[in-house]
Amino acid sequence: MSDGPSNKEIAVRLGITEGTVKSHVLRLAIVRASELHLLK
Repeated sequence: MSDGPSNKEIAVRLGITEGTVKSHVLRLAIVRASELHLLK
């Protein structure tokens, strides 16, 4: 998706699980899609 750090790298840096990172990324994607009127 991008050239930034992986979910695993982010999780290690923040001291959280990779699953938590994935959950937050998904929520951000949903919010952005909603802002762009891509969701009904």
